[in-house]
Amino acid sequence: MRCWCSTGAPGSSRRSSRYHEGSATPAAPRAAPLAQLPEAQLRYLGATPLAQGAQSGQGGFIGAQASPQEIIAYYDRELVARGWQRRNAPPIKNAQEEYSAAWLRDGLVVRLSTLYREDDPRLPPLAEMQRYQTVYRADILDYRNRK
Repeated sequence: MRCWCSTGAPGSSRRSSRYHEGSATPAAPRAAPLAQLPEAQLRYLGATPLAQGAQSGQGGFIGAQASPQEIIAYYDRELVARGWQRRNAPPIKNAQEEYSAAWLRDGLVVRLSTLYREDDPRLPPLAEMQRYQTVYRADILDYRNRK
């Protein structure tokens, strides 16, 4: 697939575009190194890992007794303090996402999404999800080796 990519620091007036052969989707994450990053261990205070559905991603599903806004604010404080930059990330509705946010640093993306609690085989069992105010997942994606 051919695509246009913009390069340069976010917010910088020094940006350039280039045309190249490549994919519009991120490279498959290198699971072991990404899982070892300190950011991969972040969890909202008191949050609980849940049973996994088919769409769990590397970060898995997490249940918390907090609103989506409180969870996103927690990740924002923690990640910005570690040098990550917040970016818009609209929810993906067909992935059952209710709210989402993303942070970028050095070609990596932390993507957090809160989920609708519905009976869907891609998600943890509905009865388990209903025990929590919010169910979310946070995944780290690697864009460093995109060509």
